[in-house]
Amino acid sequence: MDMDLWMAAHGVTVVEVDMPGTMWGCYCLRDHAVVLRPGLTDRQRNAALLHEAQHVLRGDDGHQSSKIEDRINEAVACQMIDLMAYARAETQCGWNSGAIAAELDVPKWAVRAYRRVLDRAVREAS
Repeated sequence: MDMDLWMAAHGVTVVEVDMPGTMWGCYCLRDHAVVLRPGLTDRQRNAALLHEAQHVLRGDDGHQSSKIEDRINEAVACQMIDLMAYARAETQCGWNSGAIAAELDVPKWAVRAYRRVLDRAVREAS
């Protein structure tokens, strides 16, 4: 999915602005704008836009609590990672999050978030 088109279709402008800290992006409800850190790779930019799209849909303004941000990262990870591809990557790479991320072409945080989803599913099933 072309996330720039998705943002435009939802009336959201995407701009790049130097940001403090390590955040890749932020949604400003008042301005209907997603602000992205300049210099993100295509993979990072797509992941950031998928994350910020969740904030757009929720009507959030700016960074939320860590619990909400974690849930959003988990939802994004589930959009980005196919279960069978993850299983193959884990078989090849073991528990090395960086290697799995490289194999799946997703950010390392997405692998960690996906593992939380899998762990929760296993706990709920038992």
